[in-house]
Amino acid sequence: MHDLGLTERFDAQQRFEVNGADAARAFVLEHGLSDEKAEIVWDAIALHTSIGIAVR
Repeated sequence: MHDLGLTERFDAQQRFEVNGADAARAFVLEHGLSDEKAEIVWDAIALHTSIGIAVR
């Protein structure tokens, strides 16, 4: 889902991985996953390409 960050709809002027992670987190919350699981989704998508994103 990180590729969502490459689309115009989810472009939020951040790294595309973070944009995609934000979109994926919103998606899973809208579909009933817990905040804890949504954070795991966010971490997996945003952090898989760059450890430098971890400070966010």
